[in-house]
Amino acid sequence: DSDGDVVQKWISSNDLYMISGLDNGTYYLEEVSAPAGYVTSSERVKVVVNDNTTVSTYTLKNKKISVKIAKVDADTKEFVSGATLELLNSNYEVVDTWTTGNDYQMFNDLDEGINKLINELMEKYYGK
Repeated sequence: DSDGDVVQKWISSNDLYMISGLDNGTYYLEEVSAPAGYVTSSERVKVVVNDNTTVSTYTLKNKKISVKIAKVDADTKEFVSGATLELLNSNYEVVDTWTTGNDYQMFNDLDEGINKLINELMEKYYGK
């Protein structure tokens, strides 16, 4: 609610979730955690209930975690083929191993731990 108190908490499914009996006021809908393979939404949806409110529908959208990785020459920025790379999870366990080629290697439906690790490594080695 507008005081920051949790009014209701639930785990989403493929069905609509109905909240009823709210007092007039301002509420916020936010996601605490996302399903595996999705990024937790940072969106905070404002919900206003007043005497004229009958039924309102709100949707939070999640983005799948996808990463493109390539090995490139530091000077020419061209792809470097033949390097063996490993994708690690947040426990530094090997998730996938591949040999680089002339294109990006695409990984879809990764968990947030892998996404966080990749971002940390990018910042550490490339300042991005």
